[in-house]
Amino acid sequence: MSLSQNNIQPSSYFDADALLAMQGPVEAFFRGDTPKEIYKILGQPVPASFTDGHKSEVPAYLIDVLRRSEYMQQWKFPKSCQEKTLEVMKADASCVRLSALNNDFYAYNARIAELAGGMAGAEIAQTLLASFRKRFPKMQNLALHMGEKSAETAKLDRFEERLVRIGAAQSNAFREWRYGAEKENRRGKKRKFNTFHGC
Repeated sequence: MSLSQNNIQPSSYFDADALLAMQGPVEAFFRGDTPKEIYKILGQPVPASFTDGHKSEVPAYLIDVLRRSEYMQQWKFPKSCQEKTLEVMKADASCVRLSALNNDFYAYNARIAELAGGMAGAEIAQTLLASFRKRFPKMQNLALHMGEKSAETAKLDRFEERLVRIGAAQSNAFREWRYGAEKENRRGKKRKFNTFHGC
């Protein structure tokens, strides 16, 4: 058997976090002769009548498998990476509440971009990267000055929230080390001063 791209599974298939992120639903449209067992596997109600273009929700991680079958006709981008959302992200990504779009905004839409491919996939990927760059200073400020318990963290997705949590922990550890070192230095200087006057 020759090795082709269809035989190679992306590394995200073995990433538990990516799989959890890809549980988000995507609208898909099926042929009228789609076996009812497929709907049962998807956890969706079996249609009372089977017609072409029947709409059903599909976990995003199954899109790649289903689109290779003859039953799924097409699938629709989720709201988190539709054109209107991308335009808002391009305009001012720092103000967008990512958690309202998807709790795993980056991981989810990165996979959607991979599935989409072509110019559409490239646009999603580029928007994700540009958005992260615009939002990073805000995450940095949260980590350094406001901490992970700030109400602002509610606007972040899980990836950004994890970065803020790690950054806040590192910032606190550094402050403790610095203030501890300064305190020890002051004690040392005081001891030296007393010793000097005692001679």
